[in-house]
Amino acid sequence: MSLYPNIHDEPEPSSSPLSQTITTPPGSPLPVTCARATPPAKSTPPTPIVKTSRDCVPLCGARCKVETNKKIWRRMCMKCCDLCKCVPPGHCGTNMDKCGKCYIDMEDHGHKCP
Repeated sequence: MSLYPNIHDEPEPSSSPLSQTITTPPGSPLPVTCARATPPAKSTPPTPIVKTSRDCVPLCGARCKVETNKKIWRRMCMKCCDLCKCVPPGHCGTNMDKCGKCYIDMEDHGHKCP
């Protein structure tokens, strides 16, 4: 009998942090491999429903609050919201695809929807 075990006698357990093999009871066909759950990707909040132009006021105010020319951007946002019945979540220039082609393609005096 030697002092050092032969490392080739038994397979080394997997050191992968992403998977782990669980020993199954006798008579089970295959061992089960479990993967660690990954957190869901961050998604943008759903687009609020706009029924009237009154609904546009708080949505456009929130969307344009970090812009330097708030009046211009808010006025354009109000026009886009009134026509397209949608204001995308987030700040100006982001998530425009959430409101569809109307919001993306609309233009007024050379300005696009924020």
